[in-house]
Amino acid sequence: RERLEAAYLAELRAFDELNTANCALQREDKFERRTSCMMPRGRRGQKSKALTNWAVARAAADEADEAVGEASALVLDGIEAGTSRALMAVGFRPSKILVPNIVPKVAEALRDMGIAAWAGRLEAYLDQPAPRRFCLVYLDHTGAFPRRAGQLRELFQGGFVGPGSVVACTFSTRHAP
Repeated sequence: RERLEAAYLAELRAFDELNTANCALQREDKFERRTSCMMPRGRRGQKSKALTNWAVARAAADEADEAVGEASALVLDGIEAGTSRALMAVGFRPSKILVPNIVPKVAEALRDMGIAAWAGRLEAYLDQPAPRRFCLVYLDHTGAFPRRAGQLRELFQGGFVGPGSVVACTFSTRHAP
């Protein structure tokens, strides 16, 4: 993960150097910005998201081949760590919850919680040989499915999941990155 993060951060620095002439670029979590000023409908969505996180965590704990504290998970999570917190609540150790995030400050905040997070893209992680079979993979995407179909294929073909693994995904119905 450290090598993946170093490569990702080097790419970000190179990109930032190209853009410094235009403006000061500040990286932020777009999802966090959207949820900070939610309307009532968005708040209802957050309640549904919390229930989904709990249900996914419970299913993973129920299906774990080993003790839940030894089971590992690969999830997409934001600075609020809703999925990671739900997993910890059912017994997953933070160090066994792997979380890539494209926003360096989010990855850092998750690491401060003891979560095995790094700044980088899920695709780069899936391009590596599978270090283990995950008990849970939860790809909680904020965008549409078509650009992410290859991630699901790679989970199975690359050996990241197998019999007994829980695979959960969410996608948006709108077109998004």
